[in-house]
Amino acid sequence: MLQTVADDVIPKLVQALRGSMRDPDSPSAQLALIAACQEMLQPGGKLVTASKASVPTVGDQAAALSLTNAAKNMAAALAELRAACSKAHEACGTLEIDGALDQVHSLERELEEIKRTAAAGKLFPLPGETVRRAQKY
Repeated sequence: MLQTVADDVIPKLVQALRGSMRDPDSPSAQLALIAACQEMLQPGGKLVTASKASVPTVGDQAAALSLTNAAKNMAAALAELRAACSKAHEACGTLEIDGALDQVHSLERELEEIKRTAAAGKLFPLPGETVRRAQKY
């Protein structure tokens, strides 16, 4: 479980956070950040549950108290994150449409660039493709 959080969820969250910081006005970046935060909630809750369950097995009383406090703090932080996600999702309801429009505009720009490259005769087959196979599509 902890390995899944470290390997899957945290990198997505960091990537979404960086994307949001890089382009704070991007609806796609904002939606990605909200989604990444929501993905953190379930594994974070499981981590809190596992931490609380392991407290009785800790022999050192100071360490057990520290683990209990850390679990409580994490539970509180997850509750705040859940509330923030809910508020952000409500506030950003139209961002899904804006995000889709951003993607369409991005694809339009990419298509125009491809058209210019084709008009200039500078298109080449992808690596591993032959000219004949590339012409089929």
